[in-house]
Amino acid sequence: AGEAHDASLLARGFAGRAPPTLHRPILIDQGTADDFLSGPVNQLMPAEFEAACSHAGIPCDVRMQEGYDHSYHFIASFIDDHINYHADALHHAPRGPEERRGPV
Repeated sequence: AGEAHDASLLARGFAGRAPPTLHRPILIDQGTADDFLSGPVNQLMPAEFEAACSHAGIPCDVRMQEGYDHSYHFIASFIDDHINYHADALHHAPRGPEERRGPV
């Protein structure tokens, strides 16, 4: 069941067929002091995800945040960036079927 939900494997699966409408990078903020990154749990592996995205031609922006862990403070520190990022993407998204298709 894990492979079906592994972001790196899913990204690699898009190799050669990345959606043409994906013009914005996937935005990820990751704390360098997160136990899920390098501690006993060690399951996030952002470098592996970046490599998978690069292989598949999917733009990706992983921002490593020095000293942050997996806490509420980390989320609260960067949530505005993510809300603004997605609001801007929605504002510039195609409006109807003609715009989604792109040039013919």
